[in-house]
Amino acid sequence: MSDEIYQSKLTTTEAAIATIADQTNIVVGMAAGAPEKLLQSLADALLADKLPAVKIYYKLAMQSMANTLLKPEVVKKTTLNTFFMTGVERKLRSDGINADKKHLNYITYNFSELPDLLVNDIGVDTMIVTVSSMDQHGYFSFGTNNDFTTVAARSAKNLIVEVNPTMPRVFGDSMIHVSEVDMVVENNDTPIPMLPPGGQPTDEQVKIAEQVAKLINNGDTIQLGIGGISDAICDGLANHKDLGIHTELLSPGMAKLMQQDVVTNKRKNIHPRKTLYTLALGDQAFIDFINDNPAIESYPSSYINCPAVIAQNDNLVSINSAVQVDLYGNVNAEFLAGHEFSGTGGHADFVRGARMSKGGRTIIVMPSATKGISKIVLNVDQVTTSRMDAEYFVTEYGCVNVLGLNNEERAKALISIAHPDHREELTKAAKDIQLIVE
Repeated sequence: MSDEIYQSKLTTTEAAIATIADQTNIVVGMAAGAPEKLLQSLADALLADKLPAVKIYYKLAMQSMANTLLKPEVVKKTTLNTFFMTGVERKLRSDGINADKKHLNYITYNFSELPDLLVNDIGVDTMIVTVSSMDQHGYFSFGTNNDFTTVAARSAKNLIVEVNPTMPRVFGDSMIHVSEVDMVVENNDTPIPMLPPGGQPTDEQVKIAEQVAKLINNGDTIQLGIGGISDAICDGLANHKDLGIHTELLSPGMAKLMQQDVVTNKRKNIHPRKTLYTLALGDQAFIDFINDNPAIESYPSSYINCPAVIAQNDNLVSINSAVQVDLYGNVNAEFLAGHEFSGTGGHADFVRGARMSKGGRTIIVMPSATKGISKIVLNVDQVTTSRMDAEYFVTEYGCVNVLGLNNEERAKALISIAHPDHREELTKAAKDIQLIVE
């Protein structure tokens, strides 16, 4: 029966895109969930002026988006709304400023609230997204991408899925039945977007990771991002025992900890023995590892990133990076040079959840300087996480805990882990406003 339903909904990408009405909101699957063939047909329809007034909402563009909807000639045909800025969006913004035109819009949000924002405030007229192959019971999996996808897909007036056999099947709340889908297209030619294996961590990243590892105890549940510092932290946890994972982003480094039996999830208060995530990115070996793995489950960001849910795990350690930290303890994780640089994401969600967790800790990691510019400043350009939630800060020059410190003590502590080349100027700036008086 499921096969019959599947065949009745199977169509071409061109025919599927042709069903999108004028004046519609189109939501695109996030990251590896962005459907390459549907994106190309959508871009072609826009260039042919067949869809003159659509609004597009998306987050975390990868190459498939860059090659289609984010090409300059396509951008001018629609209204782009992004929840995260990457290099391609930053270039579009720069080009728009130079041409005195606005090419895209950024929407501020907390990741825990994004599914509700899309469904109840923006509205999902059409959603296009990649899914796994259908199983014998008629279910597709959203695989790498739960995030806002599962919630938005079920609320969409018109749900178009692109079946890609390279999308992994993942347990948890990651399934959708063929009867819930309006149209099906197939992509058997192009694998889902992946990230290449990470390189060797730098000495700076290793020094940061060594200090973070000392703050994590056996049995703690961790949340980590992705990138060189996160990879180094995972390497530094190789001798820990019975760690748990409740994370927004699942990465190859965390998968390696599972394979090493460092992560067992035995001591988690909720979902024991399960690794939980809402978004996954990695290479082919990582995709193979999460595919049909009963130890891994994904849920919407409205659940994974909800501070009240996060806090149900005792000893939850949240580890996040920053663009800037100021001498008061405010954290800027998204804003640079007067513009949105990346996105708010789940930074504040996990900081709040960790602070609410019994025995929980929140750690902000960053190099002390980038290209000779100090990442510790007098005042941040934008506040992602406020000083009220600040706790541990780590650079390659040390680790400080600012909880319970007065403003002067905080400033001195943070200056102590700044790059040596910038400590004198930071001290002078603090003294000029009597933040430091001696």
